[in-house]
Amino acid sequence: MKIAVLTPVGRELSTDHQRCVDVLVTLPGVIPLREYGITCVDQARALLFERGLKSEADVLFWLDDDIVFDPRDVLRVAERCAGGDYDVLAVAYARRSPGGGLNIELDNPQGSVQFFRPGFAPAKNVGFGFTAMRASCAATLAKNGPRAKLGVLRQGKPGLVDVSTIFAARVVDGLWLPDDESFSGYVRDSGFKIGVDLEPRIWHQGAYNYGLEDSAMTVKRVGALNVEFVSPPTVTS
Repeated sequence: MKIAVLTPVGRELSTDHQRCVDVLVTLPGVIPLREYGITCVDQARALLFERGLKSEADVLFWLDDDIVFDPRDVLRVAERCAGGDYDVLAVAYARRSPGGGLNIELDNPQGSVQFFRPGFAPAKNVGFGFTAMRASCAATLAKNGPRAKLGVLRQGKPGLVDVSTIFAARVVDGLWLPDDESFSGYVRDSGFKIGVDLEPRIWHQGAYNYGLEDSAMTVKRVGALNVEFVSPPTVTS
């Protein structure tokens, strides 16, 4: 199986992240793809999306540049996505991780969440931090979703590239949704299923200081989404 690992790089990579990537690129089937120096992350994702489709990979795997992870989990999650019930399969940030944590929203705030056990749960919205996507799903969204011309600089020369705009932030019901929630909406609207793999443990080194305790919040937080469940997950193998 081929896995295109897509990473928009907008900062100096931490030593911890780079060590994970150094091992990841040695694993069988991994195709590392990065976009550097693009200030708008949705534009970087759009370019990576097109490159991932052209790579002829079986799974496109979104990996943010501020994640610390077990490289073997990329293979595990990609395989579970390719052969499982979900077209998009994400992993939630770990609780009390260094520098950041999990931001999770439940329809029923009284529900409990059991992570780091084998199992899956349906989700409404997921982030891009550590997320697998079947290539067949990606190809359908690229074909049927909105597209636009994006100005880029390649080898010192300006040009236009035709890209999908499913990652662009959009306004829905008066709320300005971030790129991850916009993307999740296009996935759902196209009839694909989104899920969360509850077993892997990853750490977020970004600026969001949210933990599992935030799962009981009743106010919807827009702009810092990691995972929003359809309902409190029941762990199943």
